[in-house]
Amino acid sequence: MKPKKKQKKSNFYKSPTQLFDKSVIDFKHKNSNLVCYTDGSGDNMDKSLPIEFSFVIYENNSVIHKNKNICKDKENTTVKAEILGINMCLAFLIAENLKNEKITIFSDAKWVVDWVCNKLTWESKNTEAHYYKAYLDVRRLIPQFRDIEFIWIPRDYNTVADGMLRY
Repeated sequence: MKPKKKQKKSNFYKSPTQLFDKSVIDFKHKNSNLVCYTDGSGDNMDKSLPIEFSFVIYENNSVIHKNKNICKDKENTTVKAEILGINMCLAFLIAENLKNEKITIFSDAKWVVDWVCNKLTWESKNTEAHYYKAYLDVRRLIPQFRDIEFIWIPRDYNTVADGMLRY
C-alpha cells in the first residue's frame, strides 16, 4: 500500500477554526455584559417569498431573550433579513432599557456588519433599494447605545440564531 501524499493547503483559504479562536466567540465574550447573535434567511431567487430573521441574547452564559419574525414584503432578500435581525435585536435592547450595557452583536452577514460599522459605504444611488430603509433604521438606532460592538463570524459559528430559522 502506497502512503498517501500530503496535499498542500492553499494560503488563500483558512477554515473558520483557523480564523477564529473559539473562545473569542464563546458565550462568555470577555468584554461584554450582553452577547447577541442575529441571523436572517431568505430566497434570493424569488424575492416575493417571506424572509425570516432572529436574534438571541445571552447574559452570564444564559439566554435572556430570543425572538424570530417573518417579513412578507414584496421585495425580500437574505441581506434584508440579516439587517432586520439586527434591527429587531437593537429595538428589543432599547425597549428593555439595556442601552447602557456593554453589548457585542455577532452576525454572519459580512456585508451587513461592514455597513453597520461604516467599513463600507452605501454606494447605490438607488436609495429605494428594498433593504435601504431597514439599513437606515439600524443606523438610527446605534447612537442610542453607550457601548456596542458588531463582529462578523463565520456562518458555522452562528448556530443558535441560525438554528431558530431552521425549525
